[in-house]
Amino acid sequence: MTLARAGALVVVLLATPAAARGDEPLDAIPLEPIDVSAPPEPVPDAAAENPSRFVEVVGADEVRERLETAVDVLEDVAGVRVRRQGGLGSFATISVRGSSPSKVPIFVDGAPVGEARSGLVSLEQLSSADLDRIEVYRGFAPAPLGEAGIGGAVTLVTRAAPEGGAPEVSSGLSAGSFDTWRGWVSMRSALADAPPGESVPGLRLTCSALRTQGDYEFVSDHGTPLAPSDDVTLRRVNNDFLQASAAARLRIPLAGWDLDGSLSFVRTDQGLPGLDYDQAEHARLEGADARLRLVASAPALLDGLLALETGVYASLR
Repeated sequence: MTLARAGALVVVLLATPAAARGDEPLDAIPLEPIDVSAPPEPVPDAAAENPSRFVEVVGADEVRERLETAVDVLEDVAGVRVRRQGGLGSFATISVRGSSPSKVPIFVDGAPVGEARSGLVSLEQLSSADLDRIEVYRGFAPAPLGEAGIGGAVTLVTRAAPEGGAPEVSSGLSAGSFDTWRGWVSMRSALADAPPGESVPGLRLTCSALRTQGDYEFVSDHGTPLAPSDDVTLRRVNNDFLQASAAARLRIPLAGWDLDGSLSFVRTDQGLPGLDYDQAEHARLEGADARLRLVASAPALLDGLLALETGVYASLR
């Protein structure tokens, strides 16, 4: 009985398409063509020049306008891990794709800023007030940087000096919790009248200050995590941070050459609060960093067959 019912069901199912083929076909309805287009997305210069490398370019507008540093921006980049030793202004390093921080060199406008002995540098000690963009290379760094790290490279690019135009002055002030504020002022100007289609020497000056008290409340276990009875709420002391910076960048075009020079000075003063259950009230750390960079480039020598760039840089701490 079961087999008979199954055979009948197969006959019905196979007969249904045959009946449907006898129906008359529906008339085709012509449709107007639909064109879908969109403007091409702009490709950053670093990505266009290095199409085979894994490179990500992050704009630094938010860094200047908000209470953020370069470390805050890099935390959101894929493949990058930031290691902080505290709050704002504390020692912070980065690793790319699991590499150690010493394998990821840091550059500012193409000049390395890591210590010669360890290769490490704290990104919080670098001023971010005059940044234009941050380029993160996951893997080998491009040849113009001159130093390839196994993990990759991070280069901070400051805003260039103008090639012409009227003088401009811009400034900003922002504030946050725990007595945190940032202020900056920037001036850019051409040093001569620019003829049509030509560039003239230009100068950019930037001054900034970043400060925080860092006196937040936290729960201290007094070094006994397994004994919650002695936990108490304390306020962080000696956790303030102050950074003042000034930078100048000058560009001079010559016959077939571009001279680009920059000078920056950063001074920091911060407290060292110590352990949560034994806070240090008077330990301090002060430092100053001055950097000089001179670059001469010729983008089109021998009728465009050769591009040459040479430069020197110096650092004093």
